[in-house]
Amino acid sequence: MDFILAHYQDGNEVGWEEEFRYLIVSHGREISELMFQIRKDGIKEPILLGPDRRIWDGHHRLLCARVLGIKEVPVTMAALVSEA
Repeated sequence: MDFILAHYQDGNEVGWEEEFRYLIVSHGREISELMFQIRKDGIKEPILLGPDRRIWDGHHRLLCARVLGIKEVPVTMAALVSEA
């Protein structure tokens, strides 16, 4: 988890603290529901890491993992698709 936050950027490149603050303010209810689900069942869907060192999917799950003190999260690396 710490490795991801240190080596991958959020989608808007505003920094993780600002990204997490935005998610809490804008998606508080969804975050609360997801946190309850993760506390109960763990993180089921992996965080999608892009080859551009950005998180492509999973910002909400990362926030929940951080708040809950989860040190390891499942990840999947996205592959670049070249156009022919």
